[in-house]
Amino acid sequence: MNLNDQKVVQKDMDFLYLGNLKTVTFNLALPAKGKYGSEISWSSGEERFLDTDGRVNRPLYGMGNREVLLTGTFTYGEAIASKVYAVTILEQENPHHNADTYPIEVTVQGRPDKDAEVYQNAEAEIRILPGNAFYEAQERMHQYLLSMDDDSMLYHFRKASGLDTRGAECPYGWDAEESQIQGHTTGHYLSALALCYRATGDVRIRDKAVYMVDELEKCQQAFRNIDGIHEGFLSPYSEEQFNLLEEYTPYPKIWAPYYTLHKIIAGLLDCYLYINKKEALSIAEQMGEWTWHRLSRLPEAQLKKMWSMYIAGEFGGMNVVMAQLAELTGKEEFLKCARLFDNDKLYRPLMRYQDQLNGIHANQHIPQILGAIEIYKASGDLKYLEMARAFWTTVTENRTYATGGVGEGEMFQGYREIGKLLTASTQETCASYNMLKLTRELYQMDPDSRYMDYYEKTLYNHILATPDESGSGESTYFFPLGPGMKREFLFENSCCHGTGMESHFKYQEGMYFQKRDAFFINMYIPSEFSQDDMKLHMECVSQRRQEYELSIQNSTFRKLYLRYPEWADECLLEMDGEVLETKKNKAGYIEITMHSSDVKLRIRWTPGVKVLRAPDEPEKVAIQYGPYIMAALSEETDFLELPVKEAEIAERMEWIDEHEDELSFRLGGWKWIPVYEVGDRAYHVYTIIK
Repeated sequence: MNLNDQKVVQKDMDFLYLGNLKTVTFNLALPAKGKYGSEISWSSGEERFLDTDGRVNRPLYGMGNREVLLTGTFTYGEAIASKVYAVTILEQENPHHNADTYPIEVTVQGRPDKDAEVYQNAEAEIRILPGNAFYEAQERMHQYLLSMDDDSMLYHFRKASGLDTRGAECPYGWDAEESQIQGHTTGHYLSALALCYRATGDVRIRDKAVYMVDELEKCQQAFRNIDGIHEGFLSPYSEEQFNLLEEYTPYPKIWAPYYTLHKIIAGLLDCYLYINKKEALSIAEQMGEWTWHRLSRLPEAQLKKMWSMYIAGEFGGMNVVMAQLAELTGKEEFLKCARLFDNDKLYRPLMRYQDQLNGIHANQHIPQILGAIEIYKASGDLKYLEMARAFWTTVTENRTYATGGVGEGEMFQGYREIGKLLTASTQETCASYNMLKLTRELYQMDPDSRYMDYYEKTLYNHILATPDESGSGESTYFFPLGPGMKREFLFENSCCHGTGMESHFKYQEGMYFQKRDAFFINMYIPSEFSQDDMKLHMECVSQRRQEYELSIQNSTFRKLYLRYPEWADECLLEMDGEVLETKKNKAGYIEITMHSSDVKLRIRWTPGVKVLRAPDEPEKVAIQYGPYIMAALSEETDFLELPVKEAEIAERMEWIDEHEDELSFRLGGWKWIPVYEVGDRAYHVYTIIK
């Protein structure tokens, strides 16, 4: 067989991009010819839902989503090969879901007490210490960023603005030539570089970020010389997608141009904030002005219709970055522009403390709530904060898996339905990324430990479990919670690949906060904190016992607050060898008065064993040991049944090595490990206790 024929077939299989096949609602464009010349024929495993011409027939509401195996056969010369694409076709929307309304009981209302608010000092330096899973995940992504080709990330911007692409390869997957969401990965890449520099101090990473910003500035300037392009525009394509959106052109002809715009502006603002690249703010400011001039001329009804178009109208966190630009530049028009993205369908029920989230796209709407927070911060308009509080409350209390993740098939499904929704399509990584952002914002206004209890659960048991350990830079799109399933990676520059590049440089964001003379410790992750002359060093003595040693030098804080984790049964606390009282205050913290600027603390939390029951099917349970959701390793594809009663679990757990600090035990005949350690093995997070 001709080797060149084989290479053509392989390249066509590698570079063909059919779109996001995880959440299909529209017809697919199935090409008959590959980019490099292969002939392609198609066969469908279930033609009643997807035929060989790409026509999609969605299952009726109530039938459930359908996974169809679509096979493409590639032929060139003597070479022939096939590739199977798993296509998830979403069932039709619930025609009655707007009638599904549930009350939200919010414990915190009214304007925040300014004296109680906490913050993170931008001048402080936080470093994760080696020897733990957080550091390892951070360093894998650090090395991945160093390996990335900056010119490839600039390819579409240079091409669209008429500049030389410098021989760079076009990115693949969601950033491929035929994709309509090109450039979103570049925005995430900018953020990841800035966050990585903040987390590691690696000047090589800063140099890459500086290069990216400087080259994007050249692209923005080059766009000015193209007819039909308005001042300030910067994008990986022309203004055509924005024009088509205003004409209500549906997906897949266009794919969320403002979503991509948000990622780019967000990346630029991160470069301004974390590497002090002033040109990045200038570029973003001009993009903001372009956005304001474009949208402010449109009638409100047209805007509402645009934003309501599924996928095509998804705008990510445009209200977030416009409000941030208003605060950074003082320009009132940017705040007005942020309000142009208000989504009444989401906001109005929340204003009335009503949950009407059934059937809506989770990660399309979480960033809109983040935008509400930013509008509140910029304007003081309390209704935006109240909406965010209501949203966070109902999602974390009623729509969250034991691991902290949300959504099935990217959607908020039935209210308090968890056991019914344990599938291969649970927990989109992007959704947890944004829920952590929202949690952190609310916590700073109301520093209550319940926010950080959720933050810790999601960080340890979803985000930490998402990266590919091979160093590919990929993260899971969905994190499966069905019985006996395994993690899967798409390797296609998806949205979750983008947020995944950022997440592992954000571990520091939930750890240390302060106000005036008080310092707050929330996450017990081995780390060092430096601010002016103050130094804090935290070591983990034992993961299994949850024992830590802290030393603080040159502290200027009079009070130290330790979050008392919700999973801890009790605490033993010593300061400079003296045993201290460990009563927690109403916000969930142990309050310590600092009598010296230099202290040594020894903290030992007693990890409890908790059984977390699915609210709709309480026989399905997850087991939590300390901060860790545990997974049973088994290839069995039916739910495992534990031959123990709930009250017996703790005493029946047999630690695999009593003399090591491993977090693994046997229970019911299976080995259990923290979910973040599952790797490529089949696992069960939920099991059955009768």
